[in-house]
Amino acid sequence: MTAFTENLSEQNQGRTSVRYLVLGGGVTGLAFADALAAQGRGDECLVLEREREPGGYCRSTHRNGYVWDYSGHFFHFRDNMLREELLGRMRALGHRVHEVARLSKVAVCDRYIDFPFQRNIHQLPQAAFLRCLHDLYFATRSASPESSGVGLLDSGASSAPTLPENASFYAMLYARFGRSIAEHFLIPYNEKLYATDLRHLDHNAMGRFFPYCDIDELLRHFVDPKPAGYNARFYYPEAGASAYIEALTTRLEPDMLRLGEEVTRVDLPARTVHTRRGSYRYDSLISSAPLPKLLQLCGEAPSAALSWNQVEVFNLGFDRKGVRDLHWLYVPDRDICFYRVGCYDNCVDGNKLSLYVEIGHAANVDANALRSHAPETLARILNDLRRIRLIKDERLVDWQQLILDPAYVHVSQAGSAFSAQKRQALSDQGVHSIGRYGRWTYCSIEDNILEARALAHQLSAQPA
Repeated sequence: MTAFTENLSEQNQGRTSVRYLVLGGGVTGLAFADALAAQGRGDECLVLEREREPGGYCRSTHRNGYVWDYSGHFFHFRDNMLREELLGRMRALGHRVHEVARLSKVAVCDRYIDFPFQRNIHQLPQAAFLRCLHDLYFATRSASPESSGVGLLDSGASSAPTLPENASFYAMLYARFGRSIAEHFLIPYNEKLYATDLRHLDHNAMGRFFPYCDIDELLRHFVDPKPAGYNARFYYPEAGASAYIEALTTRLEPDMLRLGEEVTRVDLPARTVHTRRGSYRYDSLISSAPLPKLLQLCGEAPSAALSWNQVEVFNLGFDRKGVRDLHWLYVPDRDICFYRVGCYDNCVDGNKLSLYVEIGHAANVDANALRSHAPETLARILNDLRRIRLIKDERLVDWQQLILDPAYVHVSQAGSAFSAQKRQALSDQGVHSIGRYGRWTYCSIEDNILEARALAHQLSAQPA
């Protein structure tokens, strides 16, 4: 725990009634509190966080010369004003922040090719490349591989095929890219990541973050390659992702944030939150807790409409520098236990190999069992890292296991409809469920900050 966090832990526990009560001291909750503090209204807001330090999944471990996060939290921005503000606040705190041009690869066909895979199929062995190109070209004339046999495409179309509203993520991958691209990378990788049948996900499950590519773009990319994707450039502090949390708390007074405060129940009619330490009365409740958890706290039974995966993260520190010119690697091979591995050290010009490794699990996998099998899993990870030539004879110095639950929400039509209905019902009772997990969606950290700020301005403009 840093001195910064220790100061926040020594708090006055006097306030038990507040205009704005925030559940969750991660990026979203802190951004809401920060926006009120910027208006000079910080005394109207109180943030409750279950852990002993703020940040949620945006936290960092500093140990034995390594800086590890809760896997890769590489901030990218579309809003230039927000970017400059956060970078300026971090630098004012003494943090060095690197602007990084993404170098990401896909391990496939016994080689590394550039990401996105679908733009760089020309880097595959010739036979695989020709098959991918052939299938992509004829994708607009193909039928869906779904068991229903429903044709998804406008026959003869040269642009993106038209998908019916009920199309799945699985169907979209085949329809947009053809069988070979789907089966070389898109299907196995995403099944490893989401730990579910992709037929259960909505065709737009990743929204704007999915790297689409049509045949015209692909051909142009062969001779004029350009960086693609929402995260072609990102920003990473040498102190790790927690530097962003430090920046978001610079305007907060110590009594705005209470750590180690686990919520046990939300009484909607009484507008009261109960914790293991006491009770808090609110006018407006802002929750960034996972929507299923919030509903449970409000007394509702779990719903099968909301599903998700867990991600088991291993942070690994080695004795010397390893692979260079790589920030993260996607691994679709089903025989390799992890779906992605990233290099912290290459984001900050570090001199020792420092990796994060991610393994997807279904939500019903027992986290305690994962923890008890950590040594065996670590041994397999190291073996698999050697198999894909990411490590050779580097010696492991230190490691850490983390379990993110939930990690990725399963965006489905049923889940989205259920989420919208429940969030509206909560809003009608003064409860605002926001953020990636509060809205039960796929979005960026920047999106969470902007959403929280917009809500803070909306609510503060209302009469008391």
